[in-house]
Amino acid sequence: MLKFWIIGITPLSLVFARGLLNDGNEVFAIDEDSIKVEKHRQEFSAVFCYRSEDLYLLKSTVEINIKDVFLLFIQNDLSASLLSCEILLRLGIKEIHSVYNSDQHKNLLQRLGIKTDLTNDQLHYTTWHLKKQNQLRQIIYLDMDGVLADLSKGAKMHPDNKSGHFKNNPDEIIGIFRHLPAIEGAIAAVHELLESEKFDIFILTTAPWDNPSAWIDKRLWIEDKFGSSFEKKLIISHRKDLLIGDYLIDDRTARGAGKFSGIHLHFGWDYENQKPNKFPDWKSVIEYLL
Repeated sequence: MLKFWIIGITPLSLVFARGLLNDGNEVFAIDEDSIKVEKHRQEFSAVFCYRSEDLYLLKSTVEINIKDVFLLFIQNDLSASLLSCEILLRLGIKEIHSVYNSDQHKNLLQRLGIKTDLTNDQLHYTTWHLKKQNQLRQIIYLDMDGVLADLSKGAKMHPDNKSGHFKNNPDEIIGIFRHLPAIEGAIAAVHELLESEKFDIFILTTAPWDNPSAWIDKRLWIEDKFGSSFEKKLIISHRKDLLIGDYLIDDRTARGAGKFSGIHLHFGWDYENQKPNKFPDWKSVIEYLL
């Protein structure tokens, strides 16, 4: 039996509460509106009246385990939403999900490591609940260039990259993607994720439109490095924001990566600003996911 905490009593959070209770879980609610707290007291295992800034006091009132799951339904108050998340993170809570009302809200939540997989669509609850109920593995999408394969290093080594058109467009060199060196630690880290059996992992990459050979070369590179682990699990798309999943590990925000509906683990080096991204290497990714 899991223990869920719902912050913010709303029509949608009540739907979640009923489903989770019916599945045999404990569901606690927190809201700053005392009228709501009294009105819906019977619909939860217990209800507490706290403001966002007072959430840290909760630990002195009731036992909270860092493995408890927190669901935030604070949509229209950005400050309260972020403050609640920061306090929960300070309390050591590992799993926090939240609704959001704008791309800015979503991006700020994701920077804190919050899962932005709750929406204001009540139908979405069915998918979310079944995922928890059936213990489905979380979905991870892995970008290739700059995350698994080192295009920058491979391009420097290629003889066609010395001058002319290809100097600024190395991804258009025929055959460039076939024998790229791997990013340091990538192969071992991916095998570690696969062996954990916690995730359903796919390759999600963009291939240059003017270099059709890249599409084949990427598929063969994956097979060389990982055998059959990604058989029929390679996705080539210029719209990564259309994919539904829990995590996207990508070194860029282009091609829809920055608008991915799950958590974007911004990997590697930011060449535009000359600084490391939030997850600079595979060690930091593994520490976060496992």
